Amino acid sequence: MLLMLATFLFQRSIPPIYHHSEPLAFLPSGPMVEVTTAPLGPISPEIIWLAAIQYYGEEKISGGKFEFLTQVFDVLTRIDPLFDHAYQFGSIVIADEGRSPEQAIRILKRGLVKNPSSWIPPFYIGFVFYIHLRDFAKAGKYFELATRRSGAPEYVYRLAAFAYKKVRLRKGSILIWSKIYQNTDNQTLKEAALRNIRCLILEEYLEYLNKGLQRFEREKGRKPEHISELIPEYIDSIPTEPFGGAFKYDSSRDSFISTTYLQIEKIIAYLNNKLHVFKQKFGYYPERLDELVAKGVIDFIPPHPLGRIYNYRFGRVIR
Repeated sequence: MLLMLATFLFQRSIPPIYHHSEPLAFLPSGPMVEVTTAPLGPISPEIIWLAAIQYYGEEKISGGKFEFLTQVFDVLTRIDPLFDHAYQFGSIVIADEGRSPEQAIRILKRGLVKNPSSWIPPFYIGFVFYIHLRDFAKAGKYFELATRRSGAPEYVYRLAAFAYKKVRLRKGSILIWSKIYQNTDNQTLKEAALRNIRCLILEEYLEYLNKGLQRFEREKGRKPEHISELIPEYIDSIPTEPFGGAFKYDSSRDSFISTTYLQIEKIIAYLNNKLHVFKQKFGYYPERLDELVAKGVIDFIPPHPLGRIYNYRFGRVIR
């Protein structure tokens, strides 16, 4: 929205350059700009940038097809490959309005090479992969690359961690959260980073234990009576549960589970029961969980064992 507002205000402040999109058809192609020896005359990056902004505004208002978007930003970033604003704005509108995310990535990769110190091209490549192509592994890769370049804001680190987590690339996510923990002075963000690191490590440990369990059952043809039976042939040791709980074998699930997760399940069952009591007593579900305390249904809300906020929706707490 801020980008759209800035674009609108910017358009209002400059004189018209093109009243229609036809003159843009005479703009040379990107490759021609690089190989031609003819002078560009009055055409400069600034002129093309203003033309691109006005063209975008006109097409947006008229419901146009944005057929010259890729061409104009391709030319602009070839003439001035260090122009970060062109990569930012161009990649968003080409991927979104122009419905050409692959073309947006192609142009952004030029900035990746031509401007190796800027975090903007790799970040927006990651953004296009994340939002438009839903390729979270590649999004994480480019977000992480952006974090290695100077000036990358904290949210880039968080997006890299979230993208890796979506595709279960926990080690990459742990690495990014660790960087956030080490580099931020924000205590709230530091606590969130530590909590996420512990959650990811817990998931890693459970996966490790359950893989060992599956091998044991496959080779022994039975279930273990105790976790120690897996040592040392199927697991090296029993890891330390990062939230202070323990790992135990649950025969009903035929898997190892953390006692921290079992505690969460008990608390959620308790809260959902009290929500049902609230509904019976007052005829509606509360908008917020703290209404359970305010209305005297419970004395306090148990703290979440992982330090998170409970996910409360439509009368139910879900994990």
